[in-house]
Amino acid sequence: MAITPSSTRDELIAHERECAQRYSNIEQQLSVGEKRFGRLENMVWGLYLILITSSILPILLDQG
Repeated sequence: MAITPSSTRDELIAHERECAQRYSNIEQQLSVGEKRFGRLENMVWGLYLILITSSILPILLDQG
């Protein structure tokens, strides 16, 4: 098959179309991952709060 400017252009257009679809899928996956990460981060902060409270509460109760 001979390489012509027309065939090269068509292949380039097809390649750009595939890349655009691929990048769109990557952006969607990152968006979903960002939401999950936000939930996990909130859970970690909640655990920090529980750990700090559980270590300070007995000290406060003994002083009372």
